[in-house]
Amino acid sequence: MINVPFTFVDHENWQERLRNVRKWLLQKNDHRLILSDNEEYFYLVKHIKINAAERKVKESGEFDVDFTCAGYQYRRDGALEHSVAEVEYNPYYECMPIYKIIGVGECTLAVNDKNMIANVNGHLIIDTNRMLTYRQDGKLENASVKGDYEDLYLEEGENMIRITPGFELKVIPNWRCL
Repeated sequence: MINVPFTFVDHENWQERLRNVRKWLLQKNDHRLILSDNEEYFYLVKHIKINAAERKVKESGEFDVDFTCAGYQYRRDGALEHSVAEVEYNPYYECMPIYKIIGVGECTLAVNDKNMIANVNGHLIIDTNRMLTYRQDGKLENASVKGDYEDLYLEEGENMIRITPGFELKVIPNWRCL
């Protein structure tokens, strides 16, 4: 858990400002917590608890927020698409990448000599963390693959990633460390 104190000033409507801040915190869609002293990494937020607010003076308020996060820190550049060559060496902990396959037909995605067979019709996304396969529009396609998602994790160090010729492959590695 990470505790972050907040202080703000509003000369006109302190309570309304507090409501807006609470709404902003609870409606965040990306679930990433980035701290200014470590901007290359983020935490995945699982739960947010906003603690009681205090007013020391009429215009100023203070409160703190408890962020319950996953145990790892994730590299921000690891949340971007990369070529296969850019991710075959993983200098971090074992990670659970997202594979984006473009093409048509049956293909084999091989990671460290472990295979997943996929029927691709345009774009297919294999999310090893969520153990889901879906199209670019979000429609589930779990029946389009055969194999174990865990077999596609990127191990620490060297990895070998191959795909059937004629298909394009991009990887979001989700690099992580403690």
